[in-house]
Amino acid sequence: MEQRPHVLYTTHLIRKGHGYPFWYPEPDSSRPAAYTERGVHPGDVGILNDIGGFDYLFNIFSDADDPVNNGNVPPGFHPLRPSNSEPLRVIPGCYGYNVTSAEVNYTEISAGISADATGTTKEAAAILCLPNSATKHEILNKAAIKAYATANGAAWYNYVNGPQYLGREAPNGSLYVVTGCDKTDSWGTAAVSKPSHSRSVHLSF
Repeated sequence: MEQRPHVLYTTHLIRKGHGYPFWYPEPDSSRPAAYTERGVHPGDVGILNDIGGFDYLFNIFSDADDPVNNGNVPPGFHPLRPSNSEPLRVIPGCYGYNVTSAEVNYTEISAGISADATGTTKEAAAILCLPNSATKHEILNKAAIKAYATANGAAWYNYVNGPQYLGREAPNGSLYVVTGCDKTDSWGTAAVSKPSHSRSVHLSF
């Protein structure tokens, strides 16, 4: 059976060591405007959805009434404010223009970026094009986040799954806390299944 595109994409690019690659990185437009304008950010709690994106729930560093949370937080919520936390590390231009699985070659052309999957020996390939590179945002004090999540995890699942709250029926282990992310204003993703010697992928920007 052929893999769904987002599964194939994630399987191949997660090996590059840049975190969990989203097939659909665009922020959910149904969330608060402050969140959609900011996008995924360290401290976000959410669920990986079945289309290769991230379902944002709330941010642990923001107050309950902050616009990015808009009151949508678990009962008894108090934001994390670790006294010994190092500041958010921001590294602009931390990537080249492409992140690809090992089987893919790419070239820049005048009208865009061409990601060439021809002549591969593997069953599939994944491509992420970043014409404007990307900026890394990362929390360094991950121990504080881990301790906070451990202390509050049960309350989070009760909020996410309780019929009186979100009723999402999220299984144990399905909630994630973002400790770092890569942001850009332009991107293209592609997944190639069983490439032939004559197949290529072209993404234009």
